[in-house]
Amino acid sequence: MKEETQGIKEKVEKLFALERSFVSLENEVFKVRDILYFTIENRVVVAIAEGGKKYSLAGDLNSLDRMLHGLFIRTFRLFLVRLDRIVGISTRYPEEPGEDEGETLPGAPGAGGTEAAAEAAAGAAKDEARGTRGFKIREECELHVAGVEETIPVTKTYARRVKKALGISSFHHLVPEHPEDRRMRLLGLINLGWRELVELDAADGAAVAAFRAKWDIRLFSKERMLRYFRMIGEATIDRRRVIMNILWQLACWIKKGIEPLSDGNIRTVWYRRIKVILAYHSGVLEPGDMDTYYNALTAMIEEYKLFKYKDFGFMDVFENLRGVGKKRPEIIFAAEKEGFAFFVKKVAAEVGCSFMCLKGEPAHLSLEYFSDDLHKALGDRPKSIFFAPDIDYAGYSIQSNFVEGLRSRGHTIERAVTLLDLSDFTNEEIEGMRTPIVRYERKDGQDIPIKPASKSSLTKAKAWFEGPMKSEPRLFGKTIASGRTIYAIYGIESDAIENKDVLRQKFLKEIGGR
Repeated sequence: MKEETQGIKEKVEKLFALERSFVSLENEVFKVRDILYFTIENRVVVAIAEGGKKYSLAGDLNSLDRMLHGLFIRTFRLFLVRLDRIVGISTRYPEEPGEDEGETLPGAPGAGGTEAAAEAAAGAAKDEARGTRGFKIREECELHVAGVEETIPVTKTYARRVKKALGISSFHHLVPEHPEDRRMRLLGLINLGWRELVELDAADGAAVAAFRAKWDIRLFSKERMLRYFRMIGEATIDRRRVIMNILWQLACWIKKGIEPLSDGNIRTVWYRRIKVILAYHSGVLEPGDMDTYYNALTAMIEEYKLFKYKDFGFMDVFENLRGVGKKRPEIIFAAEKEGFAFFVKKVAAEVGCSFMCLKGEPAHLSLEYFSDDLHKALGDRPKSIFFAPDIDYAGYSIQSNFVEGLRSRGHTIERAVTLLDLSDFTNEEIEGMRTPIVRYERKDGQDIPIKPASKSSLTKAKAWFEGPMKSEPRLFGKTIASGRTIYAIYGIESDAIENKDVLRQKFLKEIGGR
């Protein structure tokens, strides 16, 4: 009976604790039930709510630990985690040889990667020889918390209390390798000095200088470069991997606040923050590595999605060609050609809607900034796009890529309307304004492109002509010259429309004339 009464008392205390209110240093009020975990950033306690919302607090984690005992669990000196929001546990194993046996937990929260991949396997090999391989690793793991992407480390010091709180006897059964860790390892990326970085105070100049001197890849000797970035099966340095790891390190350090943002110029980062430093210390670069830098940067942002252009502070030189409306930001008026910029801006201002002129295929950097601005203004609200492209397969592709580019960045596109089509021209205008986009002839049942058309452009043009255009006869023609039958698929550039008020009227009609 006494135990039952004690259990009821503990449940009541937890309920009251969940409803307890705090006031942040920014004078924002929040309740304990809103918080997923507490941590330390720049010597200040920070409460992390769902979606990554942060509240700064006075006090320390020790006091919070005592106050919220039973609701939150200490997993690491810098983390206090909500027990009922823990949804998974994983651990990580070292994969590659290295020099530092002391690191056994390979990945900072949310950072991914595997420092242990290059730092701890030597120690693991010794453990294996002694029959104790993985002992330290099995005492450490990472927690997955519902509501945030970051994973929370559990260190050996706190392992016993975490196992007790979760009702498990060991971490032996955990997933051998976290999926994000595997991804980073396959990309050849290493989180060098992750543990020190987590605990580093960005305001402590001496500590930051010491950390950088120890872990800055750009300061490595050739011998140390070879240790971490050796080509598989060769005694040479993988320069692409070096550049990728420098970019990854710079992104992590900028996020931490120990590396300044760039001046906005992508080339300047290469010359000032990579090339000149490597040339002085290890001299590992070779002619043509600037292209390697551009390709690596593009892949890491656009293909692997490891960070964003804006994380480096890279500027969008086409900023004046886009904007988010004040009245109806969910409506996007877009055009393919820069020559439409004045017209599109004017109509957007009239309606109070968003706008963008793409200058051809949408640039990833511009799309990133535009997408983030839309998210900030609208959140998850659906958007509608009204587009004025060239009437050809390239225009169709550009419009599709713009729509998919926003969708891939988390936007719901409710409508995608093409404003400019053949109905905006008379038959005489079409005949006089159309331009051949591909020319070809048929031989033995095969369509053969005529230069400058290529097989690829012919395939795309035919797919557009036979698909969205439904084999529109006014965009097709053939001529006979020197016994050869030449076929052509035509298109019309958006610049051919002189009376742009036609587009304005169509746009206003589509959005309800408001």
